Amino acid sequence: KYDGTIGALYWIFIKNLLLNIITLTIYRFWGKTNVRRYAWSHTSLQGQRFEYTGRGGELFVGFLIVVAVYVIAAIIFNVAMLSLGEVARITGQLAAGILIVYFIFVAQYAAQNYRLPRSLWSGMRGGMTGSAWKYGVKAFLFTILNAITLNLASPWTTLRLAEDRFNHSYFGNAKASLQASAGPLYLTFILGFVFTIIGMALLALIIGLFGYSVVMAND
Repeated sequence: KYDGTIGALYWIFIKNLLLNIITLTIYRFWGKTNVRRYAWSHTSLQGQRFEYTGRGGELFVGFLIVVAVYVIAAIIFNVAMLSLGEVARITGQLAAGILIVYFIFVAQYAAQNYRLPRSLWSGMRGGMTGSAWKYGVKAFLFTILNAITLNLASPWTTLRLAEDRFNHSYFGNAKASLQASAGPLYLTFILGFVFTIIGMALLALIIGLFGYSVVMAND
């Protein structure tokens, strides 16, 4: 059960927004923590409220570590690229792009692994097993599958990844379990896909007609 209010969330959002402006977005780590604490504390299961114990400072330190690693890796990579030929540079840039996408998926799994141990319910702490590295490989392969199928595999791949994260989660000694079918999602997804194509075609037609009318007016 969730008993939070939109008004209270907006107040937190506005405060976070103002402090982000003042601190040049550095406060966003503490702002994100404030939102989580509010959402967790207003969510209950069997009458017991959840509690979030994470701290903004932890997120900020993690961010600094990621930035430092990225800067060092970027310097090493760019220096190495200077000594390579054109083909090798293109190959290296492609490999770097693939690694960045892969690490984004690893970070998604790691983020949930960060939140769960800092989430309490009835005195029990959440947790997560499994490997973020294996999840990253799986998510990357699913991304390729989505591209090959023009994103038509997205409902299936999204649920499979959700199952992966959910089925490796637990509270206390109770393990979570999720088995979901993508079938019910496909009607809505396909309708959305079709209307998106129609909308893009209409937008292109309108832009084309507008451009043609401007050209004719200038003539």
